[in-house]
Amino acid sequence: MARQLSTNARKKITAIERRKAMLDALIKFIIRHPRLTEESRVKHLQEGKTGLQFGDYALIVPHWKDERVVLRLFRSGEDWLNNLDEKAQERLQRLVSEDISRTSNKELDRLLEKLFWEANPDYEEEDEE
Repeated sequence: MARQLSTNARKKITAIERRKAMLDALIKFIIRHPRLTEESRVKHLQEGKTGLQFGDYALIVPHWKDERVVLRLFRSGEDWLNNLDEKAQERLQRLVSEDISRTSNKELDRLLEKLFWEANPDYEEEDEE
């Protein structure tokens, strides 16, 4: 005889399946972009989410949208705040891309490099000193 699950149990299972789907999306992304994600690190976020942190300038976070997982790219970290005055910080658009899960290696490399240089405009000068 099949056992009926309570509504509460079904909700818990659904929540766990959604979290697993978000982790699976990150795993697929790393497999698809091994060279680009080599320098990233796994970052545990609020609400039990997990993301990929690129230095102190970019963060990829899985998110549910229209009943599927998307990977959002955000400006993130201390580098941005150190290089902006207070008014610029307020205007800073943190979301860079709504979904990069199907982005090519070339385009993703371009986006991450652009974000790095925006957050670290004096990097070469510091490196040469």
